[in-house]
Amino acid sequence: DEAFLSTQLGARRKEIRLVAADLLSRLPNSSYLQTLYQEARQILRYAQQQWTLHLPKRVPSSAKNLGIETKGSRQPGGLALNWLVQLLMRIPLSYWSQASQQVPTRILRSWLALPHGLALVQAAAASLLRHPDEEWTDALIGYWLETNNENLWRQPTAKKVLAQASATTFNDTLLPWLLQYGPLVPEDSLAAYWLSLGAHPWSPQLSRIIIEGFCDLVRERHTQHWDLYHYQRIFQAAAYQSDTSIFSTLRQNWPSGGSGLGRWSVEMEKLLQTLHFRLEMQKALADD
Repeated sequence: DEAFLSTQLGARRKEIRLVAADLLSRLPNSSYLQTLYQEARQILRYAQQQWTLHLPKRVPSSAKNLGIETKGSRQPGGLALNWLVQLLMRIPLSYWSQASQQVPTRILRSWLALPHGLALVQAAAASLLRHPDEEWTDALIGYWLETNNENLWRQPTAKKVLAQASATTFNDTLLPWLLQYGPLVPEDSLAAYWLSLGAHPWSPQLSRIIIEGFCDLVRERHTQHWDLYHYQRIFQAAAYQSDTSIFSTLRQNWPSGGSGLGRWSVEMEKLLQTLHFRLEMQKALADD
């Protein structure tokens, strides 16, 4: 109940204030969120097609009344930046899109160009955990994938966003990237991490690009392939997340014994066996 939670913002105990603020920030279109947004837009301003940052000299007294405890006085930007970051973390990102009439990708690029831009984008990622938004998720992950800036995506919050993303976002984002930059997936890339998570179903096209592309590449090389060790994790995810409809095609195109795959033939057989087992289980369940 919004009215009850609002009264708890004035509670004496800090723990109660913080819990009330957290719950209020999760209520769609609450008056509390509107108040936070009005505070934030005084700092992160949009006018004449431009975004500008105007950090206050001190955190306003309203912060405590809103259940927000600022911290990090010795960090770049100090308490004023932390105040803005905590506001951004709680506000649905759609508010900024609607106010500026800009697409998320353009907003993200503009924010990154501002002072403390990295902190703003990290706060945007945290907002998506409270208020999932597919358009913003697509834009944020697409930007991470394009730049492969580890400061952007190798963060606990960013990794939660990757895990939370829909199967559609997962496949529709990775597929164009693989068609342009693949089929080999570098070990330290966002793509390798995301594929290895095993948190999303893979489309047949995505699976075939990863699996067949890898095998074609290995057959062409004459090394021990130690730089490809991370593919063990990728293949484990592929075995359980690929659509079983690809099994017959993979098995048909696979030479007995995995000719030319060297040490990777064992991994590929494991993948095929798992796919086959899943396919047989699906058939058995369908017959019941």
